[in-house]
Parts: sequence; C-alpha cells; structure tokens
Amino acid sequence: MTSKMHVAVLLTILAVLLPSAAQAQARSDLLDRMGAAVGLAESGHWDAAATEFRTAASLDPDDALAYLGLGAAELARRRANEAAPWFRRALACERADASAWTGLGLCGVCLGDVQQAEEALGQALARDATIGTALFYRAVLALTRGDQVRAADLLSLARAQGVAPALTDYVEALRQLALGRQERATELLRSLQPKTAAQGKGLPWALPLELRAADGGAVVFSLPTGSALTTQVAPAAAPVSVEVDKPSSNGPLIVEQPLPNAVVSGKVTIRAQLVGARDFDYVAISVDGRVQAITNREPYFAVWDSVNAADGPHQITVRAVGAREVMVQFVANLRNRTVAMAAGRANPYDPTRYRDLTNRVNGLLIHRLPPTSIEKMLLDALEPTQPQAATDLCERLLAADPARVDLLRRLLPLYQRTAVSLNPNTLPEPHEGFRTGKRVCLTFDDGPRPGVTEPILALLAQYGVKGTFLVTGVMSERYPELVRAIAAGGNEVGSHTYSHFRLDTLSPEQQMVEMVRAKVVIDDALGHASPRFMRPPGGHYNPQIKRSLAAVGYWPVFWNINCGSYTQNEPDAAAAAIVKRLTDGSILLLHNGTDNTLALLPHLLRRLTEAGWRGVGLTDITTGPDGQPRRGSPAIAPAGVETHGAK
Repeated sequence: MTSKMHVAVLLTILAVLLPSAAQAQARSDLLDRMGAAVGLAESGHWDAAATEFRTAASLDPDDALAYLGLGAAELARRRANEAAPWFRRALACERADASAWTGLGLCGVCLGDVQQAEEALGQALARDATIGTALFYRAVLALTRGDQVRAADLLSLARAQGVAPALTDYVEALRQLALGRQERATELLRSLQPKTAAQGKGLPWALPLELRAADGGAVVFSLPTGSALTTQVAPAAAPVSVEVDKPSSNGPLIVEQPLPNAVVSGKVTIRAQLVGARDFDYVAISVDGRVQAITNREPYFAVWDSVNAADGPHQITVRAVGAREVMVQFVANLRNRTVAMAAGRANPYDPTRYRDLTNRVNGLLIHRLPPTSIEKMLLDALEPTQPQAATDLCERLLAADPARVDLLRRLLPLYQRTAVSLNPNTLPEPHEGFRTGKRVCLTFDDGPRPGVTEPILALLAQYGVKGTFLVTGVMSERYPELVRAIAAGGNEVGSHTYSHFRLDTLSPEQQMVEMVRAKVVIDDALGHASPRFMRPPGGHYNPQIKRSLAAVGYWPVFWNINCGSYTQNEPDAAAAAIVKRLTDGSILLLHNGTDNTLALLPHLLRRLTEAGWRGVGLTDITTGPDGQPRRGSPAIAPAGVETHGAK
C-alpha cells in the first residue's frame, strides 16, 4: 500500500471518528450544563439556572430536558403564563412528554384553569404513573372538589413516589378535617413542623388562587383581582397540537390510566372505576394474561412493576365480574431501557444520568409552600356553603401553630357570620348571679390536676353540689380524661385560657389565639362544645381584653367572694366566714390547684348544706327567668372583686 493510500485511509477514518467524538462531547456538555442548571435551581438561584438551561437548549434544540427546566424557572419567577410555552415546546420533542404534561398541569393550577390542570396532570400520569408532583397536585384538586376517597388514593401514591411527608401529611390532615375526623387531623397537624416544611425544593411562592361555587355546585378556580399573574403576557410561540387519547371504556367500566397506546415505564398504575353500577362483585386487572390484582374495594387499581418486562407493547385487561361481566382490553407500550419517548428515535444520552436529571427537573415543579395555598383553596371552597366546617378548620390550624395569627383574618369574619361573636357593648360580665332562691356557684380555676381534681369531684358528688371548672388548655391537653370526669359528674367546664398568661401583657391577636387554642383543646377533651365562659387569669381585665373576648364569643366571669382570702383562718372557721358573707347568686372563687381549696372544701360544703344553700353551675346562676344572661355592673373591673395573683 502506497503512502498516499495510507493517508487516504487515515483521512477516511478521521472523517468518521471526529464527528462522533464531537457528538459525544456535545452530549456530555449538555448533561453537564443541565446538571449545573438543576443544581442552581435547587439552591434557589433561578436567574442563573435559567441562563444555564438556555445554553443547554442550544446544544440540542430537539431535546426536551432544557425546555422543562426553563418552564420550571418561569414558574419559580411567578410567570406561569410564560412557562406554558416552554412545556408545550418540550411536548414537541421526542422525550420526557410525561414531565411536560406535569408542567402544563401546574401552569393550569397557577393560572386558575382547573380543566387544563386536571387534563394535563391526567395525561402525565397516564404516561408515567411515578411522577410524584402530578400525583400530589391531582390529590389537591380532588380534595377541593370533595372527592375524599380519590384524594386519599392519590396522596398515598404521591408519598410512595417520594413527595415530602410534610406536604402529603398536611393535605391528609385537611382531608381528615373535611371528613370530621378531628382527632386524627389534630395528630397530623401537630406532627408537622410548619416552619421547616417550607425548606424543601421548588417554587418559593404561594399559589394566588381563589375558589368559588359555580352553577350546579361545582368548584372552579379564579384569579384574585389584581394578581400579578393577570398582567403577564405570554411570549409569542406557535401552539403545539398534541392529540389526547381517550380512556378505554365499556359500559360502566372505565380504565382511567394508562391511556390506550400510552408509553409507560417503571411502576405502572392501572386504575379503573365503575360508574353507576353496583351489580359487580370484584374487578380483576391483568397484564399479558397474568393477574396483577383482584379487588372488591374502590378505588380499583393495581401497580404493575414493569422493570423486568420487555420493552414493547403489552396487553392490559380489566374485567368487572358479578351478575354480569364487562371487560376492557387495550395495549400500552413499555419503554424501560430508554427514557419514555413519544417517538422512536433512540436516546443518545447516558440513560442513567438522563433519567436522574429528569427526576430532578420534575422535583423542581413541586410547590415549596403548599400549606398556605392549599388551606386557602379549601377554606375558599368551604366558606360559601359550609361556614362551620371552615370555622373548625381555621381553629384547628391556629391551635396547631399559634404563630399563625394571620388565620384570625379568616376566622373572625366566620365567627361573625355564624353568630359566635358577641357585642362588646352588651357583653355579659357577671361577678354575681341572679338572686332567685339561695343559689350559689362554686368555681374552680386552673387544672385539671391529678390528685386534686378527683377529690374535689368526690366531695361535690357527696354533697350533691354542681360546680364550674375553669380549666387551662395546656392542662386539659395533658389530662383530657380529667376534663371528661368533670363533665361526667354534671359539672360545667369553662376556659381559663390556654397558657394562663396575663392577657393584659399580650397583643390583641395573642389574646384571641390563647382563647381559641383553649377552646379547641377543651372541646376535643369533652367531645362537644363547652360553655362560653372564660375567666381571665388573675382577674386581669381591661377594655381590649373585653373586645378580644367578644370577638371570639366568650363571656368573662368574675367572682364576689375569693375563698383564697381566708388562708389565715382554720378551714372550718374560714368556711363559716364565707357562708356568712353569701348572698343569693354569689360566685365563689376556689382553685383546682395547690392553694387551700382541698382543706377548705369539706367544711364549706357541709356548712352550705346545713344553711340550705344550693350549689349550681354558672349557666344556671347567670341566666335569668327570661333566658337572658346577667350583664354585670360596672362593665369593667366589677366593684368589690378581689383579684388573685397571676401564676
């Protein structure tokens, strides 16, 4: 072979190898750029991330991954209507169509287009049932329209796909509240760390959503007036037409996912429903003739682990069996060895790195602050037709996180609407009751306290006397069984605030939070609403406390005889002096704590009984023959009231 021939062969080889090397370098550059961009986005540096995403997109204009990142960056910068064209551009590419549908679904949520959101998220899950972001937001949408079973199913799947427990548990708590399961909801809310839940990756803003009832009772999204989103102009972009497959169906049997001919991978959820039919015993779900699940409980679904199955078409069969049998059969296309594609070109990139980057880009779409937006969505849905349910939700959210004083802006109008709030100008402030036949009221502040509450209850029962226990929220939370024991003995339970702080040292918002927290805890312990009596700790009271009490619907209750003033006397002598001072309607101040009450009480009850006095609850003594409450006079700091020191 001549030297010229050697040169020609060498040039030919180089001509083949050099482009391949250049292409390989370009592929590596794109993944490196994407890795850098995603890292910046995960750290919250969205402007720098967007620059890197644009550079990556220029390296391969036919690849979807960089467009997904650009869409996520626009969402993070509160430009949802500018994000949608990037996700549509990604749909026009050959890879990651499930991720693009997820992005479009989130755009629909942000822009208030619930129909777009539902359709796009459904398309995403039909193509890849493992996208936790799509599962999570579909669960939220199900919750806002009252579909609790579907919301629970989707939340469970989202949790299994790695969505942060702080997010899924929060939505589950709201779902439990909507079902009236307050104990479980409270347990979930208390287990959350609201201040740290916001530290996850994703969008650093709350969704500006409102919900309103539409004709026929449906719930739809609308943008708040003046929202920044309404002023954004979408960039010019040619619309991408994507044909949407319809779910397979046969009579009452509908297979919601996957869609016919969908491209699936990994763990594939096969979900069916029966519409308007109750004559079936079970639903069987099979793949290629092999049964994946037989279930008689809605929702009907199976998870097919396709990791070891061959790429290509697989036949899915769903049968509803009972007095009759209905079958749906269709084909889904499995793509595990390459990332799920909408067309046939092979993925030229390293599959492991590409899949990892795809998952990380999907993670950028999860909302960083969903609790605020989700609770707003649910409150807006409940307020028009279920104000009491909205009230309960606000109270429990505030009890779970007392720093959330912003919730008072929702709660106080609800109290007014449901006639809970009182008029501060006519607020009852009794320190004595009506004088109608030798009736007195024994009130016990603080507690409940083990070793003290039980002997007090036993003495009251022995003498047939009913009392009123003004308990603190913190002690009621610790000993709910004692609160129930108080009520079981026929006694009344009122409030002494949650923490026993001096109310005159707190802001108006903090005062009301103390009252609401105590209400939630005491009502939970009792299993029903408690009487709306509250004694301000230490008797400290002023016009602002009066307004706060009226706003949340409580009466302040004082006393005209402080039994703690007789600590220098022997118990029997103290009891005799107290009985000598009694007038019809007297309210006596005792304690469910560590003062002289336990030593004094047996002597006091004996002398009351001997003198013909009857011990009744606050409700009895403060309600007149006309059913109206005693007002108390003067309005602030009743004359003759003996305050006791704050503890």
